[in-house]
Amino acid sequence: GDPVCFGGFQVAGKPLTHKLSYIGVWNKIVEILEPRGYKPIKRYPCVARWNPTSEFTIASISAFQPYVISGEVEPPAKKLIIPQFCLRFNDIENVGITGSHNTGFVMIGQHFFGTPQEWNQGTLFIDIHDFITIGVGLSKEEITIHEDSWAGGGSFGCSLECGNSVPSIAA
Repeated sequence: GDPVCFGGFQVAGKPLTHKLSYIGVWNKIVEILEPRGYKPIKRYPCVARWNPTSEFTIASISAFQPYVISGEVEPPAKKLIIPQFCLRFNDIENVGITGSHNTGFVMIGQHFFGTPQEWNQGTLFIDIHDFITIGVGLSKEEITIHEDSWAGGGSFGCSLECGNSVPSIAA
């Protein structure tokens, strides 16, 4: 069911405003978020030997489960970004059939490990919105943000689904 891609990747029928390489996406998010207090950290291994509940990192939050999430281990930083390589096998039968199914991908995680009193959803959402508008070059009219919740591995919280499309914006 995926549309065939002709003439390069476009958003809302327009060519890309800012062409970013694979590494360029990471460098741009660091450029925008590090001055806002986010610490860029190196990815964790995709084989999650530290996690007794999962064999692989399936999302960027997996790097911090279960011990950082439970409070047993301090996080590397209160606000951080991570380019976590993830493995997923739940829809492996579609790999190679569609352009949107694969087993491995990099999820750039924007994480905040603070108290409920320190949590400021508006500011954290503005930070990622600015990456999409300033870093990627999309106008606010071209963005649809799907606010949802995410649960897995002992974690539960808000999720911005638009962030999942950022790596595919890279040219």
